[in-house]
Parts: sequence; C-alpha cells; structure tokens
Amino acid sequence: MATYLIINLVVVLGVIGLDLWVLRTRVVLKKTTWVVMGIMLALTALFDPWIATHPVQYDEARILGFKWFGAPLEDFLYTAAAVLGLGILLAHDHKKQGKDVEEA
Repeated sequence: MATYLIINLVVVLGVIGLDLWVLRTRVVLKKTTWVVMGIMLALTALFDPWIATHPVQYDEARILGFKWFGAPLEDFLYTAAAVLGLGILLAHDHKKQGKDVEEA
C-alpha cells in the first residue's frame, strides 16, 4: 500500500528529472522558481489546514501524520510539484517559440 508521501516523492523527483535531463529547461535552478515556491508554500500553510479538514479528508493510515502549520507534510510536495511542473511547461513553451526564458 503506497502512502501519499511515496507517491508525491515519485512525482516531484520525476518532475525534477523532466526539467534537468529531458526538457533541459533548468527551472529548478532559477531564483524566480524558488521565490514563487516560497509564496506558494506559504499559501499552502495558510489555507491547507482548512481544506484538509473540510472538503478533503485524508486516509490517516496513508499519511505520515506529521503536520506543518496544521497541513499534512505531503500537501507541501503537491505544491512543489505544481510550481515546478507549471514552470517547466511554461519555460519549454517559451523555448520552443524562441523566446528568452528569463524574460518570459
């Protein structure tokens, strides 16, 4: 039985691999990525405790049980995967169109 943490780690590592070795957009190495990541993680910490107790219920047997600001640790990995994944897709699109990724 896979836990949410294992699933999230596989996805985050896959996204990083896609960035560095497949598409070679190098989004994970950019300062702006980490600024956006910080903002999104703060928003996750702010809103996730309410979301995780109301519309979404987790199977307690599948989470670590460790909560940061009231949010399951695994939810922060969802945020990281989304920030990186969207950044990679945007950078790849700009690269295909011949635009400077830093300006986009």
